[in-house]
This record gives sequence, C-alpha cells and structure tokens, in this order.
Amino acid sequence: MKCQPHYIRCIKPNETKLPRDWEDSRLVVVVVVVVVVIVVVVVVVVVVVVVVVVVVVVVVVVVVVVVVVAVAAAVVAAVSSSCCSSSSSSSKLQLL
Repeated sequence: MKCQPHYIRCIKPNETKLPRDWEDSRLVVVVVVVVVVIVVVVVVVVVVVVVVVVVVVVVVVVVVVVVVVAVAAAVVAAVSSSCCSSSSSSSKLQLL
C-alpha cells in the first residue's frame, strides 16, 4: 500500500487543492498580510531605537549636570576657603 497525499498545504491557499491552481484574490490577501506584518515589525524596531536614543541622551544630560554641579561646588568651596582664610571667622561666607 503506497501513501500518496491528495494535496500539499502551502502558503498559496486554494479551494480546489490542486497544484498550479492560483486564486488571485486569496493570494493578494496573503501578500497584504505579509506586508502589514513587515511594516508593523519595522515600526516597532524604529520605536525601540528612538526610545533607546532618548534614554541615552537623558542619561548623558544627567551625568553632565551632575559633573557641572560638582565642579561648581568645588570651585565655590576653593574660592571661599582661599579668600576668607585670612579674615576673621565672623566675616567668612557660610555656604549651605
């Protein structure tokens, strides 16, 4: 007894289940679905890339602000200690 399938399933559906029998309307639907899936994947990838870039920019800005504040505090501390070291303690600037 020999096993022979009467049709083969594929991405090109047809109702007659015969080879080389193209149903254009169903084929168009399959192509449209594939194109829509590709577009959705591309949009998701672009959104993820944009979010990553925004996060990186925010982190860089925060690091720059922290460094600038630290340098400014160090400069203020150095200037206040050097200019007020010879004065009396009552005339020294008090920094918070």
